[in-house]
Amino acid sequence: MFAAIMEQPERRIEAMTQYGGEGLPWIGLSPYTSKKHIVQNIGDGSYYHSSNQNIRYAVTTGQRMTFRILYNGVIANTGGQDYASSNSIEKLCRRLEIDGVKKIVLATKDPSVYQRRHLPDIVALRQPDEIPAALKELEKVDGVTVLIYDGDCANERRRRQKRGLAPKPVKFTVVNEDVCENCGDCGRKANCMSLQKVETRFGKKTQIHQSSCNQDRACVEGDCPSFVSVHVKEGTGPGKVALPDIPDDMADPVGPNLDRPYSIYIPGVGGTGVITLNAMLAQAAMHDGLNVKTYDQTGAAQKWGAVLSSLIVSHPDTEIIGNKVATRSADLYLAADMVAGAEPVNLKVCDKARTVAAVGTDILPTGEMIRDVFFQPDTTGIRDYIATHAMPGGTVTTPALTIAERLFGNYILSNMVTVGAAYQAGYLPISAAAIEKSMEAAGSAAKSNILAFRAGRLSIADPDRLAGMMESGQVTLADRFAETSPVQSIVETKVTPLMSRLSGLPDDTTALVAELAADLVIYQNLSYARRYTERLSQIAEITAERAPAQADRLVRLAAKNLHKIMAYKDEYEVARLLTDPVFETRLRKAYPGMVGMSYNLQPPTFRWLSPARKVEIGGWFRPALSLLARMKTLRGTAFDPFGRNPARRAELEAVKWYEGVLETVSDRLTLANADTCAEMIALPDDIRGYEDLKTESLARAKIKATDLTEQL
Repeated sequence: MFAAIMEQPERRIEAMTQYGGEGLPWIGLSPYTSKKHIVQNIGDGSYYHSSNQNIRYAVTTGQRMTFRILYNGVIANTGGQDYASSNSIEKLCRRLEIDGVKKIVLATKDPSVYQRRHLPDIVALRQPDEIPAALKELEKVDGVTVLIYDGDCANERRRRQKRGLAPKPVKFTVVNEDVCENCGDCGRKANCMSLQKVETRFGKKTQIHQSSCNQDRACVEGDCPSFVSVHVKEGTGPGKVALPDIPDDMADPVGPNLDRPYSIYIPGVGGTGVITLNAMLAQAAMHDGLNVKTYDQTGAAQKWGAVLSSLIVSHPDTEIIGNKVATRSADLYLAADMVAGAEPVNLKVCDKARTVAAVGTDILPTGEMIRDVFFQPDTTGIRDYIATHAMPGGTVTTPALTIAERLFGNYILSNMVTVGAAYQAGYLPISAAAIEKSMEAAGSAAKSNILAFRAGRLSIADPDRLAGMMESGQVTLADRFAETSPVQSIVETKVTPLMSRLSGLPDDTTALVAELAADLVIYQNLSYARRYTERLSQIAEITAERAPAQADRLVRLAAKNLHKIMAYKDEYEVARLLTDPVFETRLRKAYPGMVGMSYNLQPPTFRWLSPARKVEIGGWFRPALSLLARMKTLRGTAFDPFGRNPARRAELEAVKWYEGVLETVSDRLTLANADTCAEMIALPDDIRGYEDLKTESLARAKIKATDLTEQL
């Protein structure tokens, strides 16, 4: 496939071509388009397979294009096999020069490795973060150019590590959720599906999904100081989750009658074990003495691409004609991934008079969800849409990903959870004993697979019992309101006297305001917290008088958003949150082999010298961060060393601006315009990020405030 050089090339695929045909569509199209240049992505495996001929053809026909070659040393497209013959970057560059390529850029994390090697004169060395600039440079060359990225494919590296063919990682990346602003910049930089969202006291934040993370650290380049590197002993990593005790004491359901072949269709995504699941169910069916036929379809991506599996089983005396579930012939629609399950082309296999469905209701994030933090999928709507294609009342659902992560710490087991739910609903014509027997072939993972299957069964048979098992454990690494934090003692000793004018609020809203006020005491001082509660008391009195039915909703919105705008994350606050004892304690518990940590920061001087580059600073810097956190009394004063930073000035001014917004709401609130007032109160929720990202989002919020004011 090839993409034009633009803001988000990964979102603009101009054409698809077969393996080994990369670049050929452009050669045919180029005389008939006004576009002058394109970038063609290609792997080194494809190059050595046959695509080298395409580069020669492009040179011969006088094309103006750039071939971007990912050089990772294996044929990743078909499972990571080694080359048939020995190759190297030097040989590749010399071959490209002989073929007539005008210029080559070699991007590598360590350019010094190649400085003493005999590379052709047309080769220029660059760092990976210089690739966008290098592509712009190559675009100006009249002829065929090549950019080679010398680096491991993250998926391939992870695969080799699992097989013991590569060293295990000794550095992991985590996010301090309290520091995170959920601005989405890391997602836009990395485009990584492991950057998932977690619900916290302060709304949704980014969390790195460790069981799927490839540790390529591209997300660290996001303009955010929340990323922390955890260094562990060799051979260790994230701590293992203690497996739950789920006995096989559930009553077996009545399964479907095999008076004809029974067709199971499994839509899912690559990298989640869909094909393995299909093979396991097929083996289980054979343990039961059934006839079996299967068919797997994999997409263009090994990980997160579409995967569709068909499984057809029958009584030993009944012949199975085909091995693929056809249109309107599915008996069980086993949606391992809800987004894939909602694809209309997949739903064509369903029949309302025949099909039952088992759906995992958690969603693996799509690329759009990673890049756009404001994109909210309608999970209820997706679930209901799938259910409309099945028999009435014939759909069971289970939060498979949540169950797998909470109980086992591994999202891969979510498929087994969904299978367990389908079995307990009576949708599988295979016995539980046969399914568990087939799982025993998984070796070291056998116990986890069996328990995940039982957890899925329990989600249908006794959901309350399962919920009790899932209550234990921490969801986030950071939580400055945790039980061991000083927040509650500050509420009792300092904040309670400030709450006198807010006594009429519901108990849960009162507790929320008190905790946020206590946080502002820690953030700055008691006077700052008093300013907060006094402003909220005005809102509470006005809403109770003019829109009593909406009062609690509006006060809670104001409490959260006023706190957010007042507790802006400057250098002092980031230092406090990064050194919070709760975060450090949970980090050591999550990584038992932890030997140190480092911070990925961009101090003001480095930001001025190199706006796009961060510095990794070791744990020795923690005392300096602790000292910086204690210097919060300088915040906003003439002695504030960061006070001249445009972003700091904007944040300080934003507090007064938002207080003005609340004044406007107080003056003009009516029952009729309560929804518009709620939008105005919630404006700080759209103000996210650090530095330029924050000032830009603040500017947009001010424009929106003006528009909403005109609607009052």
